[in-house]
Amino acid sequence: MAERSNRKDKIMQKRFLLAPVLCLSLALAACSGGGDQGQGGPPSLPVTVSQPLVRDVTEWDDFVGRFEAIDSVEVRPRASGYLQRVHFADGQYVRAGQLLFSIDARPNQAALDQARAQLARANATLANAKTEFARSATLAASQAAMLTTIVSTSPIHFSFQGSEASLLGYERRGDKLDGAPVRIRLQGQQDYAISGRIDFVDNALSNGSGTITVRAVVPNPDGKLRPGMFGQLQLAASAPHAAVMVPDTAIVTDAARRLVYVIGDKNVVQARPVELGPVIDGLRVIRSGITAKDRVVVGGIQRAMPGKPAKIEAGRIGADGKVVPAKAAAKPAAAGAAAGKGAASPHPIPAPRPTRSPKRCRRPSSRRSTASRICSISSRPRRRVWRR
Repeated sequence: MAERSNRKDKIMQKRFLLAPVLCLSLALAACSGGGDQGQGGPPSLPVTVSQPLVRDVTEWDDFVGRFEAIDSVEVRPRASGYLQRVHFADGQYVRAGQLLFSIDARPNQAALDQARAQLARANATLANAKTEFARSATLAASQAAMLTTIVSTSPIHFSFQGSEASLLGYERRGDKLDGAPVRIRLQGQQDYAISGRIDFVDNALSNGSGTITVRAVVPNPDGKLRPGMFGQLQLAASAPHAAVMVPDTAIVTDAARRLVYVIGDKNVVQARPVELGPVIDGLRVIRSGITAKDRVVVGGIQRAMPGKPAKIEAGRIGADGKVVPAKAAAKPAAAGAAAGKGAASPHPIPAPRPTRSPKRCRRPSSRRSTASRICSISSRPRRRVWRR
């Protein structure tokens, strides 16, 4: 009987020691809460959505050409002789009537005296002499060496080759190339700062290349543009019109198609085929496929899945083509307001730190437990008080 009572006492002691451990595990399980949220996957990241930017633009076609002088004169001597002096430097600007070269006149003068002495004898052969003179003059003009070349610089021509497709496109739209404005930039420049107008269009296309020669006249008052210089020309391909524009990064390529993701009803992503235009100031012109009221995905495109809903975040397309989320755009205004409030109060009073209210949880009742216990978790970290 004594051994049985000792065994019962040992079992009761073991149960008594295990009871706090069970109470602690149940209390932690009861206080954890939000089990469904913890077991879920990672939160979905939003995509940035904005309406397309609409503004008046002029589309331009790009061509490569070179500058040419309007007038070019090759200076050749009318009489042979030794060149005594050159009255200009290479590359120097000259004017009409200015002396350029001095030729030794002594051989010509001797020939003139000889001709006067033979005048009486040449009367009989006057007709033959005239014929010989005309023949000699023609031969001398063809064999004379070129001394220099004079070119005009203001205004100056800019010639380029246009494709047959571009020419047909202008004719279908009813545009006239003659007098159309152009913009030109030189090698190494970023802006098209040189302006001009078309003044000549060739009447036939080249049989070899299928292109047509077009020429523009460009003012050159400072003489910085030289004949033979290359440049990049833009020809106005349309009149100014309101265009729908999105960042070029919002365009998705699907084989030969170009797509734009649009947010539809219930935030479902839709893929819209679009017709692209040129890039103007960092923004791509969309000629068809979307409207100014559509909500276009302009950020986080890799997280957008067509046919599935997406978590969206409002954004804004800047004039420079960059996408600014609405939260980021609101931060500078909030920072400015905080700075103004701080300036009004040079010694701000720190806000009181929030106190953590103690959490209490009750252990679920169990019929098999020998005694019910209430566990209380105080606000102090890593300290628990047990009450039986």
